[in-house]
Amino acid sequence: MALPTPVQYLTMNDWTYNFRRDNFPTVEKLYAVNGRPQAVDCVFWPSGHNYDVPKRERTYWWMGRWLCGEPPVETEKEPDEILTFPPATLMALATDPPVDALPENRVAEQISAVYEKVKHYRPARISGVAEWRSYRRQMVVKLRELLGEDAKLRRSASGPQRVARQEEEGLVIERFRSK
Repeated sequence: MALPTPVQYLTMNDWTYNFRRDNFPTVEKLYAVNGRPQAVDCVFWPSGHNYDVPKRERTYWWMGRWLCGEPPVETEKEPDEILTFPPATLMALATDPPVDALPENRVAEQISAVYEKVKHYRPARISGVAEWRSYRRQMVVKLRELLGEDAKLRRSASGPQRVARQEEEGLVIERFRSK
């Protein structure tokens, strides 16, 4: 679970159909009892499983609110200049032999090739063991920075301490703090 990180759920007429009714109330309770009721959002669309314009616009609103610190205002319309791959392009990506006969997901490679061509993206070209090792070292450093691996706890910190525990309608709620 992502608590206390803000989380948005987009549900539709697929395997997510009952999430809002069956699961989301518990998620809402957890966020509420931890003082973050506004940090969780669930919207249902009576559509198939896709990420069409209304869902993207809702996500823009959510990201603006939580990543950019913008106040929650009405959902803005997606700009016309946003270019996405049409479904026909994505559906036309095929492999020979078919994906299920391949040892790895070759469709992802084809999607990457289209992205490279359309967006002029150039991934690292690695031609030997030495280049691979150098690239790997660079990526490990970047990943450690991204994940905060080198962050240090205060010397007085000895781990979390449970300060409260309660049950509410079958939901166990525990509160912890660092010493």
